[in-house]
Amino acid sequence: ELGIDLNRTVSSSNPSVLAGVPVGASSGVAVFRAVAPGHATLVGLGRPQCDPNEPCPLFIAYWSAHVNVIGIVPTAAG
Repeated sequence: ELGIDLNRTVSSSNPSVLAGVPVGASSGVAVFRAVAPGHATLVGLGRPQCDPNEPCPLFIAYWSAHVNVIGIVPTAAG
């Protein structure tokens, strides 16, 4: 815990393998669904939320996860 509010983003390098699932911007959660076999990297960034004309810490929180999807379970349509 950094004790600082961060603007957070998470993205997939290959949405045809790991696709984002909408969950609402205010949830603070990123959800991805494996949609096809293959490789993808998830990258998360966190940048400090700073008020204009106020001191702001100079850092970016970064993480990544390499994901190998070897198969998927079909889901019912609808």
